[in-house]
Amino acid sequence: MAGISFGAEPDSVWIVAGWAFRQALQDLRHYAQGDAAFLDALESAGHLGFLDVETQESRLRAGMTNAIESMCRGILDGTASSGIERSFPDSETQSAYREGIQLLLNAVQASQRQQHG
Repeated sequence: MAGISFGAEPDSVWIVAGWAFRQALQDLRHYAQGDAAFLDALESAGHLGFLDVETQESRLRAGMTNAIESMCRGILDGTASSGIERSFPDSETQSAYREGIQLLLNAVQASQRQQHG
């Protein structure tokens, strides 16, 4: 299991199978847009199996949160591609990944509510 955390609350943490986590990190690389700190954080997360967004410095944290939300929305509404089609060509795995991406989007939204609530 691996995950991404946006805060201490259980609903702001995304825990999934390692393959889904690694795929999400790979899909996020496009959204890092050459940001060395973001790319380094993704690389480290891949080794650790965990990305703690909340502990990043404020600029990086905001950029990561926005990128993750954009990636999730794009994958779910079909406006962004995912490497899942190449990595796992079977529809069952792709469906499971999209379900996981919805849960990741839910975690992002929960963390945003906590920050503004």
